[in-house]
Amino acid sequence: MIILNDRWRVRLNDPLQWILERRQAAPDDKSSGYKAKSFCTQRGTLKRCIKEDCGPVDPKALRRVEALPEKFPYRTEVAPQVELKRAA
Repeated sequence: MIILNDRWRVRLNDPLQWILERRQAAPDDKSSGYKAKSFCTQRGTLKRCIKEDCGPVDPKALRRVEALPEKFPYRTEVAPQVELKRAA
């Protein structure tokens, strides 16, 4: 988790992407109070969304975002090639 400011954070524990979330309400037993705003698989896109939506952000948090890989980790793995056969 990267806390950007008192209303915004980046969730890092999703298996498919980084999620930029905005606090919508106070946390309770059923919810963290955050709602997803953007889903990003590239660091550049995440940085753009932060710049456009989040207002002033903690410089330490921005350095943590900058330290993320250029692409979400699963996007850089090489998928095994599958041979497709046409129906006769």
